[in-house]
Amino acid sequence: MNKDLHRILIVEDNEEHVALDREYLPENEFYVDSAPDKHTALQKLKNKSYDLVVLDYQLPDGNGIELLIEMKSLGIDVPVILLTNYDEPDLSFEARKLGAVDYWVKGYQYFTQLRERILESIDSSDL
Repeated sequence: MNKDLHRILIVEDNEEHVALDREYLPENEFYVDSAPDKHTALQKLKNKSYDLVVLDYQLPDGNGIELLIEMKSLGIDVPVILLTNYDEPDLSFEARKLGAVDYWVKGYQYFTQLRERILESIDSSDL
């Protein structure tokens, strides 16, 4: 793997969504890995290094907040963008309190803005 690529883990149980994410993240800029659930994501985070995690809130074995809590308790320090289908201010606050760098409601602009939002989140976490 090219060391200049941004290493992204997408935690999402919808395979079509992951495939679309990959289409919008150029292979010459990003190495994209994926996990369909919390358990798989934790295993990958323990064994690999990522520059950013794109984390869906609703997962088959829990939710994104639970994963953020587990990451924090294990000392896994990687920027996280939490995605959800609904704008919930309390959820946004909780996610940021647990270290998420961004909270994003999925919408029609999601895929077209994905690359830029990821790069902004990586850059802001490097400061």
